[in-house]
Amino acid sequence: MTIKTVGVFSFLVLVLSACGADDPQSRLDEIEALLAKGFPMTDAQKGDVDRLVSEGAALLADGQRQASSEKFALALKVLKQAADADRFNKSG
Repeated sequence: MTIKTVGVFSFLVLVLSACGADDPQSRLDEIEALLAKGFPMTDAQKGDVDRLVSEGAALLADGQRQASSEKFALALKVLKQAADADRFNKSG
């Protein structure tokens, strides 16, 4: 392969991976995977995740993919904080 071909291929891989990052379904799948791990969460965190996922699902059903993806991203942030807290608590 030529350098130009490798460059174009690398660019396409980068673009496609960036597009997938904002996909609401991939974010929802990540949420479900984190929830399945059962990290301990406060009642406030559980409520926030439930609310954000419900709002995101409603937006997705209404065809608002970007807004839905943003709600799912916020839910992921809460879940990742819970996962980080769990790791921190187990390391001490």
